[in-house]
Amino acid sequence: MKVNIGPYTSDLVTFRNLERKYEAYRAKQLGIPFFDYEPVTKVDKAVENTVDFLHRLFLPVNRYWNSRKRKINVQIHDYDVWGVDQTLAFIIVPVLEKLREKKNGSPSVDPEDAPFEDIHDRWDWVLDEMIWAFEQHRKGNWEDQYYHNDDQLEITFENSELVVNRQRDLSKPAYHVDTDGIAKHNARMDNGRRLFAKYYNGLWD
Repeated sequence: MKVNIGPYTSDLVTFRNLERKYEAYRAKQLGIPFFDYEPVTKVDKAVENTVDFLHRLFLPVNRYWNSRKRKINVQIHDYDVWGVDQTLAFIIVPVLEKLREKKNGSPSVDPEDAPFEDIHDRWDWVLDEMIWAFEQHRKGNWEDQYYHNDDQLEITFENSELVVNRQRDLSKPAYHVDTDGIAKHNARMDNGRRLFAKYYNGLWD
């Protein structure tokens, strides 16, 4: 697989970020939430009017610049589909980890999906569960941790019948499989994938 995806198209010249920084600064000065900010002084009005004028001035240039197509080149090889769950996990895990690191907001998360009251804590928890679930696919063979004392397992054929001996050496613990552990692990993976599907539209920065 080869994946080469360029950045989103954006304005060549923008003044909105400066305006937002100014608004955040003024909101902090006034002791109000950023989204409640409204220009209250002549300086505030002058900044707003100047930014609006510059935005309109460069609008034709920015429209042309945004009309370019985003560069996307994805090549899938035959071996990529031998285990699609693992192939996709190699991409999904680092993308979710980067989103967890850089996110600027949190979508609404249903209370039954996360054990927290705060919306941001809920989203962090949901992201962690998604990451954990796909990390299991990326690692592969996660079930191995639930198979104990493999050296004691002996499988032979006697009289054309399969004979399974789980304790070759009676002085050592017998071979066993933690089926409850596997079931709980699977259930958590199922939930992580469920959350990924449910909140797919919320995977934005």
